[in-house]
Amino acid sequence: NSSSTYHDHDESTSSLSKNNQKWMTNFKKFKLYISEHGDYPFASPHGSSSSTTSPHASSSSMLGHWMNTQRVQYRLWMGGNKYCSLTSHQIDLMESIGFDWHYVTWESRFTELK
Repeated sequence: NSSSTYHDHDESTSSLSKNNQKWMTNFKKFKLYISEHGDYPFASPHGSSSSTTSPHASSSSMLGHWMNTQRVQYRLWMGGNKYCSLTSHQIDLMESIGFDWHYVTWESRFTELK
């Protein structure tokens, strides 16, 4: 049975590695989006994207949802939740690009502009 335990460990490590690769791919897209647009992407309401939505808007919406997920995971991490999927390395990467972990509403941005 030690071989099955070893096999399970390999699958777990492989799954973690795939998740990390996916996270890194999204992080690179997010970083590129910020460098090209100078701001964070916004998620479309309810995750919807219509057929009239441009590819850029669809990409922005996907990255906006990813960004919001990172904020949720960060709150779990800060609260010591063992189900948090965010790692300290990923947090460091987000902070290296100046990511703001706090959700900012359009109303608060509008107030800042007044």
